[in-house]
Amino acid sequence: MTVQREQLEADVLIVGAGPAGLSCALHLADLIKKHNAAGAKPELSAENIYVLEKGREIGAHQLSGAIMNPKALAELVLDFEKSAPLDTPVTDSARSRQKRQAQRQLHSRLRITRQSHRAS
Repeated sequence: MTVQREQLEADVLIVGAGPAGLSCALHLADLIKKHNAAGAKPELSAENIYVLEKGREIGAHQLSGAIMNPKALAELVLDFEKSAPLDTPVTDSARSRQKRQAQRQLHSRLRITRQSHRAS
């Protein structure tokens, strides 16, 4: 018995919608646009460039809350500043919070250890 599966024709399949995968898709689409604008043959289409992502949405694993230098993004997407949510200032570092929390836990454990040694 042969199992019938849906097929989707793709010229390019990029696995992973992280920064590298999305950059690849954007850069390839830009190269295709330049190729076609120069009148080169055959004319190409960016319609069959697909990005396959395991997350529920693009960027679900890597881009949320990312702190990054926007220089590379500016090279890939012209005028990205107009639509990107870049107006949120960094007020605290998660790493600093984790370090403070670990220090408090360590001090708590040391206090408990000292108290138990004094009691015995």
